[in-house]
Amino acid sequence: HRKGEALSIVLQVLAPHSDRVRVEDRPWSESYAYGFRQDEPVELALAAYNFGKERVKGQIELEHLPGGWQLSLGARRLELDVMGRTVLPLTFSVGGNTTGEPARDGWVVVRGDFGLAGRPALAFRMLAK
Repeated sequence: HRKGEALSIVLQVLAPHSDRVRVEDRPWSESYAYGFRQDEPVELALAAYNFGKERVKGQIELEHLPGGWQLSLGARRLELDVMGRTVLPLTFSVGGNTTGEPARDGWVVVRGDFGLAGRPALAFRMLAK
């Protein structure tokens, strides 16, 4: 959604501050990723906020995940009151039945579908420590 208007539904990943890894891919830019060890699951959470004027119902779906990664969403359906906030548990892990070496760096993309209230997206980067 990039048509110049802000959505009333906002998604945010919640992760321990200690898991943040500074990334400097380009000399003129810096950002942060969430670090992980390939042999340990990472407990995260997804917060959904409703800044709109009406209660909304919707669902959260995983849109993109690099090969060899797994992200389990607790509840996928949610309701948000006006000015409300809901937190859903997420578990991130690497491994399982994959072909080839799992990715060590990449982006996770999660998207909400809230009908007329919009389809907010959340993208966050995970990086092996």
